[in-house]
Amino acid sequence: MGSLGVFKKESFEKKQTLFWIVSVLILAVFFVLMFSGEDVSELPGDRLLDVKFKTVKKMEVTNPNGGYVICNDASGLRLQSVATELVDIAKLKDFINDLFGSKISRVDVDRTKDTSNAQVTLKIECKGKTFSILVRDEAPADLGCHVSVSGKPGVYLLPKSAADPLFYSHLDFVSKGLFKNFDVSGNFDEMVFLDSGADAVSVLKTAEENSLVVTNKGKKMLLLDAYNDQINKLVGLQANAVKVLDPTREDQETCGVFTPYFQITIKRGAISETIRVSEPVDNMCFVLSGDGRRILECNAADFDFLKTKFDDLCKKRLVEENLDKIKSLVIKKQKKHLNVKLQNASNSVEVNGKESTDEKIILGLNDLLKLLTEFPLKESVLGELNEDKQPELSFEIGYESGGLDSYEFWVNDSNVHVKYGKNGLCLAALESDLKKLLDAVDTLMADAEATGLRV
Repeated sequence: MGSLGVFKKESFEKKQTLFWIVSVLILAVFFVLMFSGEDVSELPGDRLLDVKFKTVKKMEVTNPNGGYVICNDASGLRLQSVATELVDIAKLKDFINDLFGSKISRVDVDRTKDTSNAQVTLKIECKGKTFSILVRDEAPADLGCHVSVSGKPGVYLLPKSAADPLFYSHLDFVSKGLFKNFDVSGNFDEMVFLDSGADAVSVLKTAEENSLVVTNKGKKMLLLDAYNDQINKLVGLQANAVKVLDPTREDQETCGVFTPYFQITIKRGAISETIRVSEPVDNMCFVLSGDGRRILECNAADFDFLKTKFDDLCKKRLVEENLDKIKSLVIKKQKKHLNVKLQNASNSVEVNGKESTDEKIILGLNDLLKLLTEFPLKESVLGELNEDKQPELSFEIGYESGGLDSYEFWVNDSNVHVKYGKNGLCLAALESDLKKLLDAVDTLMADAEATGLRV
Protein backbone atom coordinates (compact mmCIF):
# COMPACT_ATOMS: atom_id res chain seq x y z
CA MET A 1 0.00 0.00 0.00
CA GLY A 2 2.80 2.41 0.86
CA SER A 3 4.52 1.99 -2.48
CA LEU A 4 1.21 2.45 -4.30
CA GLY A 5 0.67 5.76 -2.49
CA VAL A 6 4.08 6.99 -3.62
CA PHE A 7 3.26 5.97 -7.20
CA LYS A 8 -0.02 7.91 -7.12
CA LYS A 9 1.76 10.94 -5.66
CA GLU A 10 4.45 10.88 -8.39
CA SER A 11 1.81 10.45 -11.11
CA PHE A 12 -0.12 13.43 -9.76
CA GLU A 13 3.03 15.58 -9.74
CA LYS A 14 3.83 14.65 -13.35
CA LYS A 15 0.30 15.56 -14.44
CA GLN A 16 0.57 18.86 -12.58
CA THR A 17 3.89 19.68 -14.30
CA LEU A 18 2.45 18.79 -17.71
CA PHE A 19 -0.55 21.01 -17.00
CA TRP A 20 1.66 24.03 -16.32
CA ILE A 21 3.79 23.42 -19.44
CA VAL A 22 0.69 23.25 -21.64
CA SER A 23 -0.72 26.39 -20.00
CA VAL A 24 2.47 28.35 -20.66
CA LEU A 25 2.48 27.27 -24.34
CA ILE A 26 -1.14 28.32 -24.78
CA LEU A 27 -0.39 31.73 -23.25
CA ALA A 28 2.65 32.17 -25.53
CA VAL A 29 0.59 31.45 -28.65
CA PHE A 30 -2.10 33.85 -27.40
CA PHE A 31 0.36 36.72 -26.96
CA VAL A 32 1.92 36.10 -30.39
CA LEU A 33 -1.48 36.31 -32.05
CA MET A 34 -2.48 39.34 -30.01
CA PHE A 35 0.57 41.46 -30.76
CA SER A 36 1.74 40.32 -34.20
CA GLY A 37 -0.63 42.76 -35.98
CA GLU A 38 -2.11 39.96 -38.13
CA ASP A 39 -4.22 37.07 -36.84
CA VAL A 40 -2.57 34.25 -38.77
CA SER A 41 -4.75 31.17 -38.83
CA GLU A 42 -2.59 29.20 -41.24
CA LEU A 43 1.18 28.85 -41.23
CA PRO A 44 3.04 30.57 -44.13
CA GLY A 45 4.08 28.29 -46.93
CA ASP A 46 1.05 28.21 -49.22
CA ARG A 47 1.43 29.61 -52.74
CA LEU A 48 -0.96 32.17 -54.12
CA LEU A 49 -1.53 30.21 -57.31
CA ASP A 50 -1.41 26.48 -57.95
CA VAL A 51 0.08 26.94 -61.44
CA LYS A 52 3.47 27.75 -62.90
CA PHE A 53 4.03 30.90 -64.95
CA LYS A 54 5.03 28.93 -68.05
CA THR A 55 1.35 27.89 -68.35
CA VAL A 56 0.19 31.55 -68.20
CA LYS A 57 -0.87 33.17 -71.48
CA LYS A 58 -1.92 36.60 -70.23
CA MET A 59 -2.06 38.66 -67.01
CA GLU A 60 -4.27 41.74 -66.89
CA VAL A 61 -3.95 44.23 -64.03
CA THR A 62 -6.68 46.81 -63.49
CA ASN A 63 -6.01 49.68 -61.09
CA PRO A 64 -6.58 53.46 -60.75
CA ASN A 65 -3.18 54.17 -62.37
CA GLY A 66 -4.18 52.64 -65.66
CA GLY A 67 -3.00 49.08 -65.16
CA TYR A 68 -1.22 46.99 -67.79
CA VAL A 69 -1.32 43.65 -69.62
CA ILE A 70 1.54 41.12 -69.60
CA CYS A 71 1.59 38.62 -72.45
CA ASN A 72 3.46 35.32 -72.51
CA ASP A 73 3.06 33.83 -75.95
CA ALA A 74 5.02 32.72 -78.99
CA SER A 75 6.61 36.18 -79.17
CA GLY A 76 7.97 35.73 -75.64
CA LEU A 77 7.41 37.77 -72.51
CA ARG A 78 6.17 41.25 -73.35
CA LEU A 79 4.13 44.20 -72.14
CA GLN A 80 1.09 44.88 -74.30
CA SER A 81 1.19 48.21 -76.22
CA VAL A 82 4.84 48.83 -75.27
CA ALA A 83 7.71 48.13 -77.68
CA THR A 84 9.79 45.23 -76.32
CA GLU A 85 13.04 47.19 -76.57
CA LEU A 86 11.65 49.80 -74.17
CA VAL A 87 10.57 47.33 -71.46
CA ASP A 88 12.68 46.70 -68.37
CA ILE A 89 12.43 42.93 -68.73
CA ALA A 90 14.43 42.28 -65.55
CA LYS A 91 11.92 44.28 -63.50
CA LEU A 92 9.02 42.47 -65.16
CA LYS A 93 10.55 39.06 -64.38
CA ASP A 94 11.18 40.05 -60.76
CA PHE A 95 7.48 40.85 -60.32
CA ILE A 96 6.43 37.54 -61.90
CA ASN A 97 8.85 35.56 -59.73
CA ASP A 98 7.57 37.34 -56.60
CA LEU A 99 3.91 36.80 -57.56
CA PHE A 100 4.24 33.10 -58.35
CA GLY A 101 6.98 32.28 -55.87
CA SER A 102 5.95 34.18 -52.72
CA LYS A 103 4.70 32.21 -49.75
CA ILE A 104 1.43 33.61 -48.46
CA SER A 105 -0.39 33.51 -45.14
CA ARG A 106 -4.11 33.11 -44.62
CA VAL A 107 -5.32 35.87 -42.32
CA ASP A 108 -8.38 36.34 -40.16
CA VAL A 109 -10.05 39.52 -41.42
CA ASP A 110 -13.64 40.57 -42.02
CA ARG A 111 -14.73 38.29 -44.88
CA THR A 112 -18.13 40.01 -45.11
CA LYS A 113 -16.61 43.31 -46.28
CA ASP A 114 -18.15 44.51 -49.56
CA THR A 115 -15.52 44.17 -52.31
CA SER A 116 -17.77 44.80 -55.31
CA ASN A 117 -16.09 48.18 -55.91
CA ALA A 118 -12.53 46.92 -55.53
CA GLN A 119 -10.26 49.01 -57.75
CA VAL A 120 -7.29 46.65 -58.03
CA THR A 121 -7.76 43.27 -59.69
CA LEU A 122 -5.53 40.78 -61.48
CA LYS A 123 -6.93 38.38 -64.06
CA ILE A 124 -4.67 35.49 -65.07
CA GLU A 125 -5.40 33.36 -68.13
CA CYS A 126 -3.70 29.97 -68.20
CA LYS A 127 -4.04 26.98 -70.47
CA GLY A 128 -7.48 25.73 -69.53
CA LYS A 129 -7.90 27.90 -66.41
CA THR A 130 -8.61 31.50 -65.44
CA PHE A 131 -7.83 32.99 -62.03
CA SER A 132 -8.96 36.28 -60.54
CA ILE A 133 -7.14 37.99 -57.69
CA LEU A 134 -8.85 40.86 -55.92
CA VAL A 135 -7.02 43.30 -53.66
CA ARG A 136 -9.30 43.91 -50.67
CA ASP A 137 -7.19 46.42 -48.72
CA GLU A 138 -3.66 47.17 -47.62
CA ALA A 139 -2.28 45.20 -44.68
CA PRO A 140 -1.07 46.98 -41.52
CA ALA A 141 2.60 47.98 -41.05
CA ASP A 142 3.21 48.19 -44.82
CA LEU A 143 3.40 44.38 -45.02
CA GLY A 144 1.61 44.07 -48.36
CA CYS A 145 -2.06 43.56 -49.25
CA HIS A 146 -5.00 41.38 -48.30
CA VAL A 147 -6.21 39.51 -51.37
CA SER A 148 -8.88 37.04 -52.34
CA VAL A 149 -8.24 34.39 -54.98
CA SER A 150 -10.93 32.72 -57.05
CA GLY A 151 -11.26 29.07 -56.10
CA LYS A 152 -9.42 29.57 -52.81
CA PRO A 153 -11.33 30.05 -49.53
CA GLY A 154 -10.37 32.85 -47.17
CA VAL A 155 -8.25 35.97 -47.38
CA TYR A 156 -4.48 35.99 -47.81
CA LEU A 157 -1.59 38.33 -47.08
CA LEU A 158 0.35 38.95 -50.30
CA PRO A 159 3.89 40.20 -49.50
CA LYS A 160 4.84 43.77 -50.39
CA SER A 161 7.29 42.80 -53.19
CA ALA A 162 4.48 41.05 -55.08
CA ALA A 163 1.71 43.45 -54.03
CA ASP A 164 3.28 46.81 -54.96
CA PRO A 165 3.47 46.13 -58.74
CA LEU A 166 -0.31 45.54 -58.75
CA PHE A 167 -0.63 49.32 -58.34
CA TYR A 168 1.77 50.13 -61.23
CA SER A 169 0.95 51.56 -64.62
CA HIS A 170 2.63 50.24 -67.78
CA LEU A 171 5.12 53.14 -67.53
CA ASP A 172 6.57 51.65 -64.34
CA PHE A 173 7.91 48.72 -66.37
CA VAL A 174 9.51 50.94 -69.04
CA SER A 175 13.31 51.31 -68.96
CA LYS A 176 14.49 54.40 -67.09
CA GLY A 177 17.94 54.61 -68.64
CA LEU A 178 18.75 57.95 -70.29
CA PHE A 179 20.45 56.25 -73.22
CA LYS A 180 19.54 53.19 -75.24
CA ASN A 181 23.03 52.09 -76.32
CA PHE A 182 24.98 53.41 -73.33
CA ASP A 183 24.13 51.82 -70.00
CA VAL A 184 27.52 51.42 -68.33
CA SER A 185 29.21 54.29 -66.49
CA GLY A 186 32.18 55.64 -68.43
CA ASN A 187 31.27 53.72 -71.59
CA PHE A 188 31.91 56.46 -74.17
CA ASP A 189 34.58 58.06 -76.37
CA GLU A 190 33.24 61.62 -76.42
CA MET A 191 30.53 63.57 -74.64
CA VAL A 192 29.42 66.98 -75.94
CA PHE A 193 27.44 69.44 -73.79
CA LEU A 194 25.52 72.24 -75.45
CA ASP A 195 23.80 74.81 -73.23
CA SER A 196 20.96 77.12 -74.21
CA GLY A 197 23.53 79.78 -75.10
CA ALA A 198 25.00 77.46 -77.76
CA ASP A 199 28.34 77.28 -75.93
CA ALA A 200 29.56 73.75 -76.65
CA VAL A 201 31.89 71.90 -74.29
CA SER A 202 33.26 68.51 -75.28
CA VAL A 203 34.70 65.86 -72.97
CA LEU A 204 37.00 63.28 -74.55
CA LYS A 205 38.19 59.96 -73.16
CA THR A 206 41.98 59.68 -73.17
CA ALA A 207 44.29 56.71 -73.36
CA GLU A 208 45.04 57.27 -69.67
CA GLU A 209 42.91 55.43 -67.14
CA ASN A 210 40.32 57.72 -65.47
CA SER A 211 41.55 60.79 -67.40
CA LEU A 212 39.25 63.07 -69.37
CA VAL A 213 40.04 66.01 -71.64
CA VAL A 214 37.67 68.97 -71.91
CA THR A 215 37.61 71.24 -75.00
CA ASN A 216 35.89 74.52 -75.84
CA LYS A 217 36.44 76.97 -78.73
CA GLY A 218 39.80 75.51 -79.68
CA LYS A 219 41.04 75.21 -76.10
CA LYS A 220 41.85 71.78 -74.76
CA MET A 221 42.58 71.02 -71.11
CA LEU A 222 42.54 68.17 -68.63
CA LEU A 223 39.24 67.89 -66.79
CA LEU A 224 39.36 68.41 -63.05
CA ASP A 225 39.35 65.04 -61.29
CA ALA A 226 36.39 66.20 -59.20
CA TYR A 227 34.15 66.07 -62.33
CA ASN A 228 35.33 62.70 -63.67
CA ASP A 229 32.92 60.64 -61.57
CA GLN A 230 29.94 62.91 -62.33
CA ILE A 231 30.47 62.71 -66.08
CA ASN A 232 31.10 58.95 -66.09
CA LYS A 233 28.02 58.42 -63.88
CA LEU A 234 25.81 60.36 -66.32
CA VAL A 235 26.19 57.64 -68.96
CA GLY A 236 24.59 54.93 -66.80
CA LEU A 237 22.17 57.23 -64.94
CA GLN A 238 18.66 55.93 -64.21
CA ALA A 239 15.68 58.33 -64.06
CA ASN A 240 13.17 58.42 -61.22
CA ALA A 241 10.18 57.76 -63.45
CA VAL A 242 8.93 57.62 -67.04
CA LYS A 243 6.64 60.58 -67.67
CA VAL A 244 5.58 60.09 -71.31
CA LEU A 245 6.03 57.24 -73.78
CA ASP A 246 6.46 58.07 -77.50
CA PRO A 247 6.00 61.82 -76.86
CA THR A 248 4.51 64.19 -79.42
CA ARG A 249 5.97 67.63 -80.13
CA GLU A 250 3.32 69.06 -77.81
CA ASP A 251 4.48 66.70 -75.04
CA GLN A 252 8.08 67.81 -75.59
CA GLU A 253 7.14 71.49 -75.50
CA THR A 254 5.06 71.01 -72.34
CA CYS A 255 7.97 69.28 -70.58
CA GLY A 256 10.54 71.82 -71.82
CA VAL A 257 12.70 69.41 -73.82
CA PHE A 258 11.81 70.56 -77.35
CA THR A 259 14.00 73.64 -76.85
CA PRO A 260 16.21 72.22 -74.10
CA TYR A 261 18.15 73.92 -71.35
CA PHE A 262 21.01 71.46 -71.99
CA GLN A 263 21.70 69.05 -74.78
CA ILE A 264 24.13 66.16 -74.27
CA THR A 265 25.50 63.99 -77.08
CA ILE A 266 27.45 60.82 -76.35
CA LYS A 267 29.55 59.04 -78.97
CA ARG A 268 31.33 55.69 -79.13
CA GLY A 269 32.69 54.68 -82.48
CA ALA A 270 29.88 55.09 -85.03
CA ILE A 271 27.16 55.11 -82.33
CA SER A 272 25.78 58.48 -81.20
CA GLU A 273 22.83 59.47 -78.98
CA THR A 274 21.57 62.87 -77.82
CA ILE A 275 19.46 63.62 -74.76
CA ARG A 276 17.69 66.92 -74.09
CA VAL A 277 17.36 68.27 -70.56
CA SER A 278 14.73 70.80 -69.47
CA GLU A 279 15.34 73.74 -67.17
CA PRO A 280 15.14 72.55 -63.53
CA VAL A 281 11.99 73.30 -61.52
CA ASP A 282 11.67 72.40 -57.82
CA ASN A 283 14.85 70.29 -57.96
CA MET A 284 13.44 68.18 -60.80
CA CYS A 285 13.89 68.21 -64.57
CA PHE A 286 12.63 66.33 -67.59
CA VAL A 287 14.89 64.51 -70.05
CA LEU A 288 14.08 63.36 -73.59
CA SER A 289 15.88 60.01 -73.81
CA GLY A 290 18.54 59.23 -76.37
CA ASP A 291 16.15 57.11 -78.43
CA GLY A 292 13.56 59.94 -78.43
CA ARG A 293 10.90 57.47 -77.24
CA ARG A 294 10.61 58.52 -73.59
CA ILE A 295 10.38 61.66 -71.48
CA LEU A 296 11.95 60.89 -68.11
CA GLU A 297 11.74 62.61 -64.74
CA CYS A 298 15.15 63.10 -63.10
CA ASN A 299 16.80 64.80 -60.15
CA ALA A 300 18.14 68.19 -61.29
CA ALA A 301 21.18 67.73 -59.03
CA ASP A 302 22.48 65.00 -61.39
CA PHE A 303 22.98 67.70 -64.05
CA ASP A 304 24.23 70.56 -61.87
CA PHE A 305 27.82 70.20 -63.10
CA LEU A 306 26.65 71.15 -66.61
CA LYS A 307 26.25 74.72 -65.38
CA THR A 308 29.98 74.88 -64.65
CA LYS A 309 31.87 77.15 -67.03
CA PHE A 310 34.69 75.73 -69.14
CA ASP A 311 37.43 77.54 -67.21
CA ASP A 312 36.15 76.07 -63.95
CA LEU A 313 36.12 72.55 -65.38
CA CYS A 314 39.82 72.66 -66.28
CA LYS A 315 42.78 71.58 -64.26
CA LYS A 316 44.71 74.61 -63.12
CA ARG A 317 47.49 72.66 -61.45
CA LEU A 318 49.63 69.83 -62.72
CA VAL A 319 49.00 67.49 -59.78
CA GLU A 320 45.75 67.70 -57.83
CA GLU A 321 46.41 64.88 -55.39
CA ASN A 322 47.52 65.62 -51.82
CA LEU A 323 51.16 64.96 -51.05
CA ASP A 324 50.32 62.06 -48.73
CA LYS A 325 48.63 60.22 -51.64
CA ILE A 326 51.81 60.19 -53.75
CA LYS A 327 53.71 56.92 -53.26
CA SER A 328 56.43 57.00 -55.90
CA LEU A 329 58.24 59.46 -58.13
CA VAL A 330 60.54 58.83 -61.10
CA ILE A 331 62.52 61.90 -62.18
CA LYS A 332 64.51 62.07 -65.42
CA LYS A 333 66.70 65.00 -66.48
CA GLN A 334 68.96 64.44 -69.43
CA LYS A 335 70.99 61.29 -68.54
CA LYS A 336 70.29 61.44 -64.82
CA HIS A 337 67.38 59.86 -63.01
CA LEU A 338 66.02 59.32 -59.52
CA ASN A 339 63.58 56.55 -58.64
CA VAL A 340 62.01 57.49 -55.31
CA LYS A 341 59.64 55.45 -53.14
CA LEU A 342 57.98 57.39 -50.35
CA GLN A 343 57.32 55.90 -46.93
CA ASN A 344 54.65 57.68 -44.92
CA ALA A 345 55.10 58.02 -41.15
CA SER A 346 58.81 57.47 -41.65
CA ASN A 347 61.88 59.71 -41.76
CA SER A 348 63.36 57.78 -44.63
CA VAL A 349 62.88 57.35 -48.37
CA GLU A 350 64.10 54.81 -50.88
CA VAL A 351 66.20 56.39 -53.65
CA ASN A 352 67.39 54.27 -56.57
CA GLY A 353 66.91 51.12 -54.50
CA LYS A 354 68.73 52.37 -51.38
CA GLU A 355 67.17 53.67 -48.18
CA SER A 356 68.14 57.20 -47.20
CA THR A 357 67.52 59.17 -44.01
CA ASP A 358 69.51 62.19 -45.16
CA GLU A 359 67.71 65.35 -44.04
CA LYS A 360 68.69 67.34 -47.13
CA ILE A 361 67.29 64.69 -49.46
CA ILE A 362 64.02 64.42 -47.53
CA LEU A 363 63.57 68.23 -47.36
CA GLY A 364 64.54 68.62 -51.03
CA LEU A 365 62.06 65.96 -52.04
CA ASN A 366 59.28 67.65 -50.06
CA ASP A 367 60.08 70.98 -51.73
CA LEU A 368 59.94 69.35 -55.17
CA LEU A 369 56.63 67.61 -54.48
CA LYS A 370 55.16 70.88 -53.26
CA LEU A 371 56.23 72.62 -56.48
CA LEU A 372 54.61 69.82 -58.52
CA THR A 373 51.27 70.06 -56.70
CA GLU A 374 51.28 73.85 -57.12
CA PHE A 375 52.60 73.92 -60.70
CA PRO A 376 50.16 76.17 -62.66
CA LEU A 377 48.88 75.37 -66.14
CA LYS A 378 47.70 77.68 -68.89
CA GLU A 379 45.42 76.87 -71.81
CA SER A 380 46.51 74.04 -74.06
CA VAL A 381 48.82 74.28 -77.05
CA LEU A 382 47.38 72.52 -80.07
CA GLY A 383 50.53 72.73 -82.19
CA GLU A 384 52.91 69.80 -82.65
CA LEU A 385 56.02 69.32 -80.53
CA ASN A 386 59.47 69.12 -82.04
CA GLU A 387 60.20 65.65 -80.68
CA ASP A 388 63.56 65.44 -82.45
CA LYS A 389 64.87 66.91 -79.23
CA GLN A 390 64.64 65.42 -75.76
CA PRO A 391 62.34 66.76 -73.04
CA GLU A 392 64.00 69.06 -70.52
CA LEU A 393 62.50 67.12 -67.65
CA SER A 394 60.06 64.25 -67.06
CA PHE A 395 58.13 62.85 -64.10
CA GLU A 396 56.21 59.66 -63.47
CA ILE A 397 54.02 59.90 -60.38
CA GLY A 398 52.47 56.87 -58.66
CA TYR A 399 49.55 57.16 -56.25
CA GLU A 400 48.37 54.99 -53.37
CA SER A 401 45.25 54.20 -55.43
CA GLY A 402 47.46 52.46 -57.99
CA GLY A 403 47.07 55.22 -60.57
CA LEU A 404 50.02 56.52 -62.57
CA ASP A 405 50.53 59.92 -64.25
CA SER A 406 53.40 60.90 -66.52
CA TYR A 407 54.50 64.39 -67.58
CA GLU A 408 57.22 65.61 -69.97
CA PHE A 409 58.40 69.24 -70.06
CA TRP A 410 59.45 70.53 -73.46
CA VAL A 411 60.77 73.93 -74.50
CA ASN A 412 60.07 74.96 -78.10
CA ASP A 413 60.94 78.50 -79.15
CA SER A 414 60.82 79.69 -75.53
CA ASN A 415 57.36 78.15 -75.10
CA VAL A 416 56.96 75.55 -72.36
CA HIS A 417 54.78 72.59 -73.25
CA VAL A 418 53.78 69.94 -70.75
CA LYS A 419 53.02 66.67 -72.51
CA TYR A 420 50.60 64.61 -70.47
CA GLY A 421 50.50 60.82 -70.62
CA LYS A 422 50.21 58.44 -73.56
CA ASN A 423 47.62 60.54 -75.36
CA GLY A 424 50.15 63.32 -75.82
CA LEU A 425 47.93 66.20 -74.78
CA CYS A 426 50.10 69.33 -74.67
CA LEU A 427 49.42 71.84 -71.91
CA ALA A 428 51.02 75.27 -71.71
CA ALA A 429 53.09 76.59 -68.80
CA LEU A 430 55.40 79.50 -67.98
CA GLU A 431 59.16 79.26 -68.38
CA SER A 432 59.65 80.81 -64.93
CA ASP A 433 57.63 77.98 -63.33
CA LEU A 434 59.62 75.35 -65.18
CA LYS A 435 62.89 76.98 -63.99
CA LYS A 436 61.78 76.52 -60.36
CA LEU A 437 61.23 72.82 -61.03
CA LEU A 438 64.59 72.43 -62.78
CA ASP A 439 66.42 74.16 -59.92
CA ALA A 440 64.70 71.93 -57.33
CA VAL A 441 65.58 68.78 -59.32
CA ASP A 442 69.23 69.89 -59.73
CA THR A 443 69.51 70.49 -55.98
CA LEU A 444 67.93 67.11 -55.12
CA MET A 445 70.19 65.21 -57.54
CA ALA A 446 73.30 67.00 -56.25
CA ASP A 447 72.38 66.14 -52.63
CA ALA A 448 71.78 62.50 -53.63
CA GLU A 449 75.20 62.31 -55.31
CA ALA A 450 76.83 63.89 -52.26
CA THR A 451 75.59 61.00 -50.11
CA GLY A 452 77.07 58.45 -52.52
CA LEU A 453 73.89 57.62 -54.45
CA ARG A 454 74.28 57.05 -58.19
CA VAL A 455 71.93 59.19 -60.25
